[in-house]
Formats: sequence, C-alpha cells, structure tokens
Amino acid sequence: MTGHTSIEPTGAGLSLHGVRKSFGSYTAVDDVTLDVLQGELLGLIGPNGAGKTTLFNIVTGFVRPDVGRVVFEGADVTRLKPDQRVRRGLVRTFQKSMVFPELSAEENIAMAARARQGSGYAWWRPAERAAEALAEGSRLLRAIGLERRGALPVGALSHGEQRMVDILVSLALRPRLLLMDEPTAGLTREETARVMDLVRAHDRSTTVVLIAHDLDVVFSLCERIAVLNLGALLAVGSPEEIRANPEVRTAYLGSHREH
Repeated sequence: MTGHTSIEPTGAGLSLHGVRKSFGSYTAVDDVTLDVLQGELLGLIGPNGAGKTTLFNIVTGFVRPDVGRVVFEGADVTRLKPDQRVRRGLVRTFQKSMVFPELSAEENIAMAARARQGSGYAWWRPAERAAEALAEGSRLLRAIGLERRGALPVGALSHGEQRMVDILVSLALRPRLLLMDEPTAGLTREETARVMDLVRAHDRSTTVVLIAHDLDVVFSLCERIAVLNLGALLAVGSPEEIRANPEVRTAYLGSHREH
C-alpha cells in the first residue's frame, strides 16, 4: 500500500460552508466549514456518532442541511438531487454493498459505465457503446486482480470481492469527487492495498474523501485528516499534526495512540 504524498493545491474541489443538520433535538452535524482540495485524499475520522455518514449524506444529496451550503467545483449543489450530483461527477460508496447480486461483476461495472455514457441502463443502444462498457468492466477487474471472477454472479463472490466490485462500480462512473464510506471494512490487508492503490492510480485529479475506522489506512494514505466529534469539526491537518493534537487524542484516538 503506497504512502501519502504531497499535493499541489489547485483550489477547492469541495467546499462546505457552515453546514448544520439536526434530527429533532439531536444535532448530527454542527456548523462544519471545510475545503477539500482538488486531487487530494482526505481522511474523515471520529468516534461512532460523530456525524461522518450524515456529512456524506449531505454532500451527496441524500440529506439536505438545515443551514449552510455545499459547493462542488465552484458550483452550489446544495439543492441538487443525488442523481444530479452523480452526473456532475460526485460519487459515493456505501458501508453496505449496493451492487446487483444476481448479475456478474463485469455486468455490474458495465452498467455503471453505461449510465455514465448517458444511456442509463438500456442495453439496446448502439452496440459500440455496450462493447465499450463491457471492456471497461474487464479492464477494471484486471486492474484489481479479479478478471477470473468477473463472469460470476456477484452474490457468489466473497464479502471482500463484493466490496471490491462495489468500488469498481464507483470508478466506472469516472468520479471527480469520490466519497468512500468504510470501503476497506471486511477486506484483508492485501485487498485493502489493492483497492486503495487502484483508487489513487485511476485518476490522480479525482478528489477522494475517505471514512475509515482503520487508522493504519487513514494515516498511511491520506494527505490530510479531518476529525469530527459530536458533529463538529475538531481539527484538520496532516497525519503528523493530527497525531500530535491533544484534543484529538482526548476525543478520539485514546487507546489507538500506537498508530
């Protein structure tokens, strides 16, 4: 698994401005302001209930903030629906696999490629586009070492393989911003390395925000790390700065200091 590398700031790929979201009396996200640079890999960590997944839901349009704005590549997308954001290149993975288990791995990836082409999920469009989509599925499977498993129904694959296919589906959409919610959960170290190396090699201009409880992954891969606690942004900085931050240690790292 490759380590984190420095990036050239190229402006904000994603900007959150004073974002707040409450559910009844519970404030899940509390006045979060954050810029994520285009092309960087940002880790998002925090204890359970810190608001990480809610923040992802706000960025991707599944939840609308009570206050604040979401700006993606200079455009205010706060009121856009999830599918409209996907068409702009804002893509996410979920903690639970979202692939079609009865279809093969190759078909799942090809369907995403077809959606990106603007053909939706229709297969009766020009044969050339269908062939291109299938070829992209084969290419991505080869890149992660699953080419011999590509013809199998996803439901017949192991949990780790299903998670990898789920990520390949996201990459087939050619994201400009990829939000990954616990992508390495249930993966072996080898599978984790293959997945994350592929994500970074796929397109270096893609902005990636990663939620992971595996601190080895976060601290070894991410250029910067943002820490949420009780819905609020506690700290943002390099892995070294986050390790040394006493508030972060108190609120989150605790017994994980060995990382």
